[in-house]
Amino acid sequence: MMNSSSMEGARDRLLRGDSLRLLFADGVGFDAWVEKYANPPRVYSEGRSLSLEDLDTVVARLEEYACEEGVRVAWNGAIPGKNARASDGFA
Repeated sequence: MMNSSSMEGARDRLLRGDSLRLLFADGVGFDAWVEKYANPPRVYSEGRSLSLEDLDTVVARLEEYACEEGVRVAWNGAIPGKNARASDGFA
């Protein structure tokens, strides 16, 4: 499991405008990002637009995914190779 500082780091990166891409073993995945200057501010994840107030819930869910076997994660859309660990891209 990721620790609270890596979750806080992920939250901060999303708020700074970075996007996080998750790619599952079956080749399906999704991106997560924040649009804090939208009216109202939004967080996007798993194909859904949510209130920015849901950011902590979204980050916790991203953490769960990142800890699953075979999930690859990367910031700003670049997917690492098959041998990369999920924690390499999440922290």
